[in-house]
Amino acid sequence: MSDDVTGEVLECPVCGEELLFTPDDLETLGPGDVIACDACATEMEVVGTDPWEFALLGAVTTCPKCGFELDVEDTAIEGEAITCPECGNVFEVRFDDTDPDARESL
Repeated sequence: MSDDVTGEVLECPVCGEELLFTPDDLETLGPGDVIACDACATEMEVVGTDPWEFALLGAVTTCPKCGFELDVEDTAIEGEAITCPECGNVFEVRFDDTDPDARESL
């Protein structure tokens, strides 16, 4: 975590992407507010602000075969094999903004 004139940078606990909080964000965000990571779409509830603490609410991944977006448990591990409930395709969990067509099924 680093402080500077542009705000505060935290790391997404799921994908590791940097989350930038502007000074306005820092003034207005409080316990109970929900934010989402732009990279992996994980939703997190703010549970504390000094220091910043978040509770994971959920993450989304996309099936590379049919494009179905599905919620995955907050305990899912990147690279873990899951089955798409829509088409039955088995694929690895990926928490990034990679084009689903570029990912491979197992």
